[in-house]
Amino acid sequence: MTDIAAQHALSVEAVGPHTTMGSLLDLWIEDRSGQVSTQTLRIYLDTVRWLAPIIGGITVGEMTPARVKKALRKIEQDRSSAPAHSARVALNGATALRRTLRAAGRSRR
Repeated sequence: MTDIAAQHALSVEAVGPHTTMGSLLDLWIEDRSGQVSTQTLRIYLDTVRWLAPIIGGITVGEMTPARVKKALRKIEQDRSSAPAHSARVALNGATALRRTLRAAGRSRR
């Protein structure tokens, strides 16, 4: 189980298809805190700050690959390729955390 799962006693049910991307991104930031440099964490926080209003209300279950691709394309059009890259890093990190939590939940059964 990851540190974040242990700290918050998270279960598969706590981070499921109805969890919002905003909540998952917040958990990812917590998980990264202490794991990355202060500067990297600051970049992640800045990214989540502007990314959350765009996708934060969408649930994990609604966040399909096509929807991610569309959101990243829109970010690249509206901002530039650098913010799109930062958004991709945050989304990859958040979804990897979800997979880790799901695997931890399955191993406890």
